[in-house]
Amino acid sequence: MKKYVNTILAILFYAPLLLSCKKDSAKDYTASIAGKTWWGVFTYTGKDAEYYSMHFNADNTLLWSQFSGDYTGRWVVNGAALTMSFDVSKAEIKASISDDDKLLNITDKTGNSVINYCELIANPNIPVDNTVWKGKIVTGAPYLVEMSFRPAFKIDLQIGYTYTNNTYTRSPSGAVIRADIKPVGSGAGTTLFGVIISGSEMKGCDKISNNQWEATKQ
Repeated sequence: MKKYVNTILAILFYAPLLLSCKKDSAKDYTASIAGKTWWGVFTYTGKDAEYYSMHFNADNTLLWSQFSGDYTGRWVVNGAALTMSFDVSKAEIKASISDDDKLLNITDKTGNSVINYCELIANPNIPVDNTVWKGKIVTGAPYLVEMSFRPAFKIDLQIGYTYTNNTYTRSPSGAVIRADIKPVGSGAGTTLFGVIISGSEMKGCDKISNNQWEATKQ
């Protein structure tokens, strides 16, 4: 009987210590978000799917980028729950953070869009000077896509028309490339939006075809 009493006393003594250790070793999900850049596909109700990127600054501000523009907001983590709120639209997006640093169960509180998925970009700020990227339109007209990036933020583009010596910009994270492009001679101008999703992959859309394209570094 004394043996059992000692065992029970030992359990009662060590239980708070075990619970404390478990609490202290709980995953800090903030580290999965702060300073990271993500990309994915979302769909407005009744419209075609499009790409997006979002970067989470360490000061709890964020930048969401899509074809129509860049939108600022704030983010907060409560346990494994992530909430994003946007400054102008007041929209709110929620997601759960998995133990392997993925965003799951993403919901848009406005109900105006569906966020299809969200994936981490390991190195969004890769150098692109003096690189050539080739691909094609993946929805709609089967144009080939070729982008040549030159120093001083210059880009040459072929996508239905030929565009040379145009200027592009990159987002603070480096993941998003934008360019308002003018044609050589006659032809329509276009707006280019691309997301660098890996060291050799880029996905985006352009105004002239209003369709998605994919390209790889050559």
